[in-house]
Amino acid sequence: MPRRFACLSAVLCACVLLEGCPSGGRDAPAAPDTPALYDAELLYADYRENPGAADRRYAGRVFTVTGRMQRVVPAAGGAVEMDLKAADPAAPVRAQLAPMQACAAGTPCAAADAVAPLMRGAKVYLRCTGGGPGARVPTLLDCVLADPPARKAG
Repeated sequence: MPRRFACLSAVLCACVLLEGCPSGGRDAPAAPDTPALYDAELLYADYRENPGAADRRYAGRVFTVTGRMQRVVPAAGGAVEMDLKAADPAAPVRAQLAPMQACAAGTPCAAADAVAPLMRGAKVYLRCTGGGPGARVPTLLDCVLADPPARKAG
C-alpha cells in the first residue's frame, strides 16, 4: 500500500510541475485574470487603522477600487486626480489617473475628457496600482476607468 501511494504521489507531483495531466478530454477553464476589488471607504479605513499593514496589502499591487467620486482635481503638468469619498471628507482616497483613458467605444482619450461626463457622487470603478499613504490620504497610481465586474450567474 505505501508503494502505491508513493507512485501516485510521484505522478501527481509530475503532473502539477509539468502542467500536463490528462483531463479526460476536458480542459479546465482558465482562471480569469481579474484583479482584486476593494471599496475606497474600506481602503481608507485600513490606512487609518494601520498604515503599515495597509501598505503591505495594497502598495505596489494592481487592483480595482470602487467608490463614489467626490471631485476631480487638476494636478501639476496637466495630470488629473480623482478623489473618492471616504469617511473623512477632508481626507479622501486620491486616485492619480493615467494620462490616457478609454472613452466611447474604447477610443483613446485624455483623462480630463474621460472624467468630464461624470457627476459628483457617481459610482466609479478604477483599475489602479496601490501607491501608499501619500501626504495625508491613501493614494492610488496610474488609474484607468474600468467597467464594473460582471455579475455571477445563478
